[in-house]
Amino acid sequence: MQDLKAELAQSVDEAAWDWLVPHAKRDVVIVVTQELDILDVGVAIAKDDTLSVQSWISHQQLHRPFANQLAELLYILT
Repeated sequence: MQDLKAELAQSVDEAAWDWLVPHAKRDVVIVVTQELDILDVGVAIAKDDTLSVQSWISHQQLHRPFANQLAELLYILT
């Protein structure tokens, strides 16, 4: 698990919203709240840890962007 986490850590970076717009339009963007460590989420998804992922989803810590979030972010770009 540590090797996977280290590998993911090398890939994590900030992204400008305009880079994500095409992915948001395809509904494939996932929001990870600040309460979670994005690397832990990545490892759980890669390892198919459905218990953790389902728990985060049920607590709205992991979700697709809400309509108001998308609208706000799209407004910022215009």
